[in-house]
Amino acid sequence: MTQGPTASRPTAAAARDDELTRAVLHHQAGELAEAEALYRAALARQPDDAPVLNLLGQIRLERGDAQEAASLLGRAWQLAPQTPGLALVLGQALHAHGQLAAARDCLQQARQAAAADTGLLAELASVEQDDGHFAAAAALLRERLALAPDDAHAAWHLALALLSLGELDAGWAQYEARSRVFGVDYTGLGMQRWDGTPLDGDGEALLLLAEQGVGDEILFASCVPDALARAESVTLFCDPCLQPLFARSFPGASVLPLVRGGGVQRSVERPACTHYLEAGSLPRWFRRRIEDFPAVPGYLLADAARAAHWRRWLAGLGKGLKIGLCWRSGLRGGARERHYAALEAMAPLFGVPGVRWVSVQYDPSAPELAAAQARFGVPIAEPPGLDQRNALDEVAALLDGLDLVISASTAVAELAAALGVPVWRFLTGSGWPMLGTDAMPWHPTQRLWSRPPDQPDWQPTFTAMAQALAKVPPRERPVDAVASRQLDAALALFRKGRHAAAREAAVTLTGQRPDLAGVWHLLGLAAREGGEGALAHAAFVRALTLTPQEPSLAYNFGALAERGGALDLAIHLYRRALRLAGDWPEARLALAETLTRRGGAALDANAAAAALPDFEAALALEPTLADAWNNAGLALLRAGRPQEGCAAHDTAQQLAPADVRYRWNAAYTRLAAGDLAGGWADYRWRWRGIHVPNDYPFPEAASGESLAGRHVLVFAEQGLGDEILFSTCLPDLLAEARAVTLECDPRLVPLYARSFPGVRLIGSRRSGLDWERLAADIDVKLPLGELACRYRPRLDAFPPQPALPLRAGADAVRHWQQRLHAVFDAGVTVGLVWRSGLRAANRTNLYPPLAGLARTLAARAQLRVVVLQHDAEPAELEALTAAGVPWWRPEDLDLRDDLDGLAALLTALDLTLGAATATTELAGALGRPAWRLYPYPAWVALGSGGCPWHPQMLEFTRAGGIDAPWEALLAGLGATLDAALAPVASPAAPTLAALLDELLGEGQCAVLAGDVSAEWALPEVMQRLGPDGLLLRFDPDGTGPAAGTLWPGRLAATEAPAVTAATPAAWLAAQRQREQTLDGLKLPHCDWLVSGADTDAAAVLAGATQVIARCRPFLLLGAAAAAPAGYTLMECRDDAGRAWRLAFPLPQSDTNGDA
Repeated sequence: MTQGPTASRPTAAAARDDELTRAVLHHQAGELAEAEALYRAALARQPDDAPVLNLLGQIRLERGDAQEAASLLGRAWQLAPQTPGLALVLGQALHAHGQLAAARDCLQQARQAAAADTGLLAELASVEQDDGHFAAAAALLRERLALAPDDAHAAWHLALALLSLGELDAGWAQYEARSRVFGVDYTGLGMQRWDGTPLDGDGEALLLLAEQGVGDEILFASCVPDALARAESVTLFCDPCLQPLFARSFPGASVLPLVRGGGVQRSVERPACTHYLEAGSLPRWFRRRIEDFPAVPGYLLADAARAAHWRRWLAGLGKGLKIGLCWRSGLRGGARERHYAALEAMAPLFGVPGVRWVSVQYDPSAPELAAAQARFGVPIAEPPGLDQRNALDEVAALLDGLDLVISASTAVAELAAALGVPVWRFLTGSGWPMLGTDAMPWHPTQRLWSRPPDQPDWQPTFTAMAQALAKVPPRERPVDAVASRQLDAALALFRKGRHAAAREAAVTLTGQRPDLAGVWHLLGLAAREGGEGALAHAAFVRALTLTPQEPSLAYNFGALAERGGALDLAIHLYRRALRLAGDWPEARLALAETLTRRGGAALDANAAAAALPDFEAALALEPTLADAWNNAGLALLRAGRPQEGCAAHDTAQQLAPADVRYRWNAAYTRLAAGDLAGGWADYRWRWRGIHVPNDYPFPEAASGESLAGRHVLVFAEQGLGDEILFSTCLPDLLAEARAVTLECDPRLVPLYARSFPGVRLIGSRRSGLDWERLAADIDVKLPLGELACRYRPRLDAFPPQPALPLRAGADAVRHWQQRLHAVFDAGVTVGLVWRSGLRAANRTNLYPPLAGLARTLAARAQLRVVVLQHDAEPAELEALTAAGVPWWRPEDLDLRDDLDGLAALLTALDLTLGAATATTELAGALGRPAWRLYPYPAWVALGSGGCPWHPQMLEFTRAGGIDAPWEALLAGLGATLDAALAPVASPAAPTLAALLDELLGEGQCAVLAGDVSAEWALPEVMQRLGPDGLLLRFDPDGTGPAAGTLWPGRLAATEAPAVTAATPAAWLAAQRQREQTLDGLKLPHCDWLVSGADTDAAAVLAGATQVIARCRPFLLLGAAAAAPAGYTLMECRDDAGRAWRLAFPLPQSDTNGDA
């Protein structure tokens, strides 16, 4: 990590005399030679002066002598180990000298005293990185970033550690920190930063910007072909010395020189592009897995004429392998030296016979070469007149003619490998470009020879290399005529269906003539037919880079991309083929089908806004593409435009009238649009598909066939919610048929048995049942969904109130009423379910965000939430708590499988609210208040804007469809809640008689608190209550009759009590003493509580909190009385003109319990 010593300059306060003061001043000024001379003089006078040893050690480290620096600083450390900063600079010196273990020990000791020293953390991480301990380095860098989050260097080096571990996704993302390290900012260009997606829009053009060193430019240029495959207009800025090489290798790009240090603004030209990207960010999009690296050699092309010139020169050196040799980089010093070798260390190589050595070292010294030649007795040729530092295009031509290049980690190794030349690269340990492997994924022709970090010399490495060198064959480079004949032969093999043989021939040719696009094209085709997708992709990329204007190549590459699921790339390539070839029917159809497929994928992810443009584009190309019309219809439904969707489905059905999928999909769109006739007709097609088996051993009733006098088997289909929904049509069938047998989900049997007493229930699926024994007298069968087609052909066929709503058990309902009162003293209880149990990424957008729902509910203080989500996760429950929602979850109720218990709980609640699930469906079928939230127009609404199946249910739908935000819907939900919770004030108050006519019913129990007999016509009230109705008068002051007087509804008020209902009779018999409150009476149930005009209503209500919470009765109060929380007030007047207030629990409904 460290590029040199980071210790601060010395201060004058450290000097002991004038001479030392002058030394420090020279040091501060960067005059290192003068400072060193004075430090040495001071040290001669006092050899154990720790501060001077420290300062001189820093000088030697700065001047590149890590060995002496480590010695001097080590002595200072022994004399004064507590010196601030000394441990860091000593660790740096040891690191630079290659003593990694000693450096680590020193830095770790120092950390014990200064654990939060970020400098120590950084240097120790650098040591661990160089020693190959990448996980340890990453941990230290994360620790440093926790202390210094803005440390760009630490962030960048963390990226290198992650890449070294093979964590490519995280590593490339972290690699973006390098822009802060280098101080590069291209936001001023006014372009959009590219994210690797194909650029197909008119005028869209890409600018690629080279960065870092020449070797880095060459390395990252391996991704330029991938960019060229996704953008037809590309401008590439690079180092001027690489411009001719890159221009030849990437003919589809405009290659311009980048002025170093000046950026694009100071370059010769500044192109008009819409997008830009730094070259070092290309791997983030195109090399996210090791498998993404091409397995084909080379991507740069040398100048053919100059390469021929250098091959002639090389041939003049004599017979034998021509091997280039590069033993160090121009960047030297510090820890870098560990990766380089002196020529003397390569003695084993020079002993291999039959090798002609060529120096490709761009900074060799004549004495250095002469000494090596004299020592080993082999010549090392220097290319005449070649500037190997700057003339890189000419160097590429030379390298192209070599059989092998042996090199340290230098730009030469990168360039040779990028040309497809075999490279043996020697290094110490490993480097981040290896990406957690033991090879170089960027370059298939590069072989690594690594010595362990703790190995002191190169001898074993070069000895092994020499042994392998004896087996290296010379490279073949056939001339054009020969290569053309070989290509023709390989093509003939492919056309005969001998794809494997064609592949092998093409692989051989690509190694020999990587400049021939036809060879790469053939390899792509052969590999594609052989199922080698990665090889085919790499070959097509190379071919397209060399011949960007070939339409058949773009088409074939597009077919591969489509087959592999890379639909964006396939669409881009098909469009390119069409632009290049003009009207090409096969390409046009392929493009239309791929657009439809991509739109379908977006639709599967419930992104209608993204899907519709693809369907529209596909239909513009191929108007007879039925799949596109069908999918467009579904997308229009989810976009909130079902009427337009119906038109699209009409066209799909005209094109493919027998396609079951199109009918099935159209059914939902038509029903959502309110076209019940067309919708139910299409809905019947589901049985021609694969949705539900229909193999019961009975004839199926035809559409419109009379069922009078017949025994009908109704068998279940689809999901639980569908079963509950369609069960609302059972009363119609019961009124027509002689008998009904219903197959249903076993969880529904107890509830259905209570609700449909005339129906024979089979709570099981068909497997393993003896139908003839179970129902020998069955005449015909019907699928459950057919009941809706038969009995709900129009909206006016839906009854205003369900004939037989589902009924929960009365005792269970009272149990839950009591439980809710025990949990919540007051308030409106709201059951909440926010999503289905079927969870997948593509379903997320179907449900309202829990955080938004929670905020909406928390803003209404009266609400008390009961969690009905059967698989609620701890994080979701924490979100409710964080939003301030008072919630409770019935842990002892199986919300998924105990549907009878759930029905009782739903009945006891004031409101059920949530997503479209079986739970909200059940609440609606129970006749309870239920509010359901839909992402787009629901087919069950049948275009009505409400819910015809459950008249009391409210439907909330996102305006704008599935892509619209939920905020507007949640705002509407909040407003509806506010309106429901607010007291109702009417300028023309309804009469009490009218309200009683509507709300007072048979079998109810009413309690009269105080003396209200003069205000009520008691015989008339009892007549409304019926023979089992109960009327109780209660004196809250304790001065009236005994605890209470119970009148059966059929007797006059003056007659003696006679109780006929068993439960009230038992209750009355148990009364032995006066009670001061209604709660003390422990009433079995209560439907009405009436407080007279002269009675203290507040006192009555205060003593009836448990009754109110458990039974939720209607409250009839005096004009000035206030209602308890969770009640809505309505003003009214009786026949005498007296004012009353009727309070009813919110939302208003009866309990639908089983009496």
